[in-house]
Amino acid sequence: MANQYVWQDREVRFDVAVPSAGGIELRAGERVLDSSGGIEDTKGNPGEPGQLVATNLRLIWLSSRFARTNLSIGYDCVVSMSVRTAQQQSAQARLRGVGASLCVLTQFDKTRFEFVFSSMLLHQQPSAAAAQRIFASLHAIHRVYESTRLYRELKLRGAIVHEHQLQLLPAETVYRSLHGVWNLSSDQGNLGALVITNIRLVWYATMADNFNVSLPLLQIKSTKVRDSKFGLALVVETMPYCGAYVLGFRIDPAEVLQSVALELKSVHAVFSRSPVFGVDYTPPSVDTTGADAVPAPRTDASRADDDALLSGDEDVAGDTLALSYLAAEQPHAADAQQRPIDYCSDIGLAIERLPDGVQHID
Repeated sequence: MANQYVWQDREVRFDVAVPSAGGIELRAGERVLDSSGGIEDTKGNPGEPGQLVATNLRLIWLSSRFARTNLSIGYDCVVSMSVRTAQQQSAQARLRGVGASLCVLTQFDKTRFEFVFSSMLLHQQPSAAAAQRIFASLHAIHRVYESTRLYRELKLRGAIVHEHQLQLLPAETVYRSLHGVWNLSSDQGNLGALVITNIRLVWYATMADNFNVSLPLLQIKSTKVRDSKFGLALVVETMPYCGAYVLGFRIDPAEVLQSVALELKSVHAVFSRSPVFGVDYTPPSVDTTGADAVPAPRTDASRADDDALLSGDEDVAGDTLALSYLAAEQPHAADAQQRPIDYCSDIGLAIERLPDGVQHID
């Protein structure tokens, strides 16, 4: 059984499809760690309240009015995060009732996006303290994500073995440890030990602990017993997004090889139903009614009708929306800085010439 591609922590997506029943659709193994309402997407949807949700894989902003208006920002795309206090906001922002803001700089598919999420103090849902808490939680969760990459990424020659003993990760359990296993990555093969845990497959050389490979079950595409120039071997193929590597292991006798292959397939199937991503965080409690809840978005008939009216222009609207998040140092934005200045009679100001297909009312 192969894992599904985990895009949630690796991509930035706009207007992700939301089930008609409302709520936030999470993939297997994804959990909500913290959330807060009364947060606006300042650059893309200013003045529109929404909820900011931090899961163990991504940051989600969901409009309170239209569930189809949302953002999904994977932690792997995050370059930096910074908080701007209410005192540091511009006078115009303070007049609009904007409090503290979280600025998130990301990079995805060779494009840099900047997102700004601000607490809306005029709505008083939640309090400023709860908004500060979700911003602090996202900082902490992102640090945890960065420090737990062994749960999710292939690692070669890592410091994972000490004195011929695998250093276990938190919540990791060894299911099987087998010595005398040949790694067939080279022409002559290397002798070592194979370890199967509930999180990963590890092989390390007998003569050198630092010659090793740690392969998360999350990245395994298939497991087979196949014939090779060394005889029957256990062949493990990784997912395309992590390199599509093929790892081969020679295990004797053949009965043990078949047993290990069946056990690895079984462990992988169980893991695929409930993956472990290694990101755990408990936010500090704040005495704000409803601040920790993740309310389902409005699902009445009027919102469904509004969504239906807008669905025809979804592709154009999505492209226009993405332009509003381009970071200043992004190459696309550099081109925009060189556009000529035009006088706009509608607003009575001189502005940069807008890109084709974009109007100032957008």
